[in-house]
Amino acid sequence: MAFDEVGQADTKDRKVEICERAYKLLVGIGFPPEDIIFDPNVFAVATGIEEHDNYGVDFIEACREIKA
Repeated sequence: MAFDEVGQADTKDRKVEICERAYKLLVGIGFPPEDIIFDPNVFAVATGIEEHDNYGVDFIEACREIKA
């Protein structure tokens, strides 16, 4: 899950930032990269709240970048 000391990632950039950090920490302690699975957290979409308008797009774009 894309959480850190600050909280849950709500933008594409934060999702990627947290997952990159987790990857580096896990690999750094010997965790096999092929065993790492990321969940960049899809937030609620179609809530009608303007701040939530980009949550779906942020999730999809973060998945693309994390996968690459």
